[in-house]
Amino acid sequence: MEAMDKVLVVDDEAAITEMVADWLTQAGYQALTAAGGQEALRQFFQHRPDLVVLDIIMPRMDGYEVCQRIREVADVPLIILSAKEEEVDKVKALELGADDYLTKPVGQRELLARVQAALRRA
Repeated sequence: MEAMDKVLVVDDEAAITEMVADWLTQAGYQALTAAGGQEALRQFFQHRPDLVVLDIIMPRMDGYEVCQRIREVADVPLIILSAKEEEVDKVKALELGADDYLTKPVGQRELLARVQAALRRA
């Protein structure tokens, strides 16, 4: 792991954002958080995170649109963390540029292993 890789966690559910941010912080990452799509893009351009963990179901701007907008300007690893379990949702996210797709609820060890793997490949 590089000196404090920055990971942006985006979810409109504060409990999920806080939990994932805590896991990342405990594992030695610098966790940034955003509660929605527009805030996510602001944080992304301001802090240039090394990886993004992104929910799909959010008001106003969903995770698909955030993913698309990030992909237009950057090749940062992007992991979807969503309650949407259907194959069609997973395929859409991957086609829009996501690198990985996890469904909620997710375990701490699996999420951290996937974050580590994505950063290793980046």
